[in-house]
Amino acid sequence: MNKAFGSLTPGKQREYSLYIIEAKREATKATRIKKITPMILAGIGLNDKYKNC
Repeated sequence: MNKAFGSLTPGKQREYSLYIIEAKREATKATRIKKITPMILAGIGLNDKYKNC
């Protein structure tokens, strides 16, 4: 997981970090981490689906 996250661009790393940090409850943070783990492993950015419109 760390290797996959490190291979992302700094902008994508920032997107994921902010997405997790902005959650107020620990339960929400855990849910978000579970949700984005497959995306990180695939090398997909959090907002990539909106960038090519």
